Amino acid sequence: MTYTIKAIPTTYAGVNFRSRLEARWAAFFDLCGWKWDYEPLDLEGWAPDFLLRTVLGPVLVEVKPYDVVAKLDEELARGPSVGRISEYDKAANHGKHHQVLYLGLSPLSDGYPVGFPAIPPLNAPYPYAVMLDAITVNRPEHLWAEAGNIVQWHPSRRAAA
Repeated sequence: MTYTIKAIPTTYAGVNFRSRLEARWAAFFDLCGWKWDYEPLDLEGWAPDFLLRTVLGPVLVEVKPYDVVAKLDEELARGPSVGRISEYDKAANHGKHHQVLYLGLSPLSDGYPVGFPAIPPLNAPYPYAVMLDAITVNRPEHLWAEAGNIVQWHPSRRAAA
């Protein structure tokens, strides 16, 4: 898989992230009041970027440097049987047993979940609509901008490190 965006290792909240995008998502989660763990576990064939602790239980998160809406549109244009973003396949393979959330370059628009959640796993005690509510925030674009300011590189921070 080829990425067009270079990963810049970034430290946030005492955690060393592989990319500024992941650090920004962590800052966003904090601004939303959501508890998270970074690279919490290794599953067969996949290590989730985050584990979010929601009111419904844990959600495993995969972050990719893509505009997920444009990427999904691109995949759907290939045929009606696709309907998925192939770059998230490793994460999708665990959707039967875990709640999975796919995130991209930024949250989705106001009134929508922050990303695309997989259909709840087979044993989930909640319906899909309840999961959507659990990962939806008001005015995500403002929180996203603030998260970007938090993890933005500053020369004074670099000198102090």
